[in-house]
Amino acid sequence: MGTPRYASPTTASTLKSRHHPSTSETPPTTPMKQSSSPSCTPKKLKRPSTLTTTQRLTISRTANLYPIKPSNPSVLSPLSLLPTEIRLEIYAYIINSTPAAVHPLRLYMPSSSTIRYNAPAILRVCRAIRIEAAYAYYALTPLEFMVQNLDFGHVIAWLGNMPPSHRAHLARNTRLKITIMTALRHTHTYPPDGWLLDAPMEEHWRATRGVGEVYTVPRVKRVDFVLFARLMAWFEGSSRGVARDVRWRYVFEPRMPMSWERYSFADKLLEFARDRVLVMVRDMQMFRTRGRVQSKGREQMMFFLDDMDVTFNELLEDGEDKTSKEWEAVMGRVRKAVERW
Repeated sequence: MGTPRYASPTTASTLKSRHHPSTSETPPTTPMKQSSSPSCTPKKLKRPSTLTTTQRLTISRTANLYPIKPSNPSVLSPLSLLPTEIRLEIYAYIINSTPAAVHPLRLYMPSSSTIRYNAPAILRVCRAIRIEAAYAYYALTPLEFMVQNLDFGHVIAWLGNMPPSHRAHLARNTRLKITIMTALRHTHTYPPDGWLLDAPMEEHWRATRGVGEVYTVPRVKRVDFVLFARLMAWFEGSSRGVARDVRWRYVFEPRMPMSWERYSFADKLLEFARDRVLVMVRDMQMFRTRGRVQSKGREQMMFFLDDMDVTFNELLEDGEDKTSKEWEAVMGRVRKAVERW
């Protein structure tokens, strides 16, 4: 039986229902009532970072670098397949292609926070290459250090931070040089209270405790005492352990004479020997209250004086016979004072 006609929708109602859907099919959406009270669960805090500033800078600097991946990690590098003799020749060619490695990269001062040493990049490739290339660098390469105010602290730190196996190679190197600037360098034209030469008095006191008390030395002689303590610390430190077989060659660079001064470089070196070295080895020994100079320390001091003679003869010009005689007299007094240590 079909649907009665009165129950069938009319044409008008059918069209109306298509354009305006019934409210029963789509229930009205009522806006949600916002709660005025804060949420019961607090916002979760992030864990504080344990990275240092240097690590964060390294990560940000290397984030955009293109990584070099080996084509086949299971296959050995072509360099490792070469005989050891050929690899050593390659390392020596790379390292010795540059002039002498001068340390540090800038003139060291005690107030500096960091010291940058001059090392070839090949030593930082990997451990296997560093072990093999270390011989070519430490045993064959000319190495030069610059020393100001007789402060060998950066040389001692360089030797102390070096692996013992690498430090042993230095005994084979015959081209180790230390250039000593004879003119003193004061860090302040008008130094503040408690400042001496290039560092505070407290720092000098800690550095010279192995020799004596700097506060008991008269003020006019404290600079000479600090220089004497630095020289003794270097000689006694370089005469112990693996460093005792290392032979350094000392080169002295006097201050350039001014245009109005009637002095030569030889005269300036004579002034350094008379006013500094002689005063240190003869007068400052009386203020030494701790420790004694060992025989190795005296031997290192004699090497120091021999190299001073070599530098003086190289700087000596024709017609400076008077300067030469004064030099022999001063160095004779210096050597006698060292022999009495």
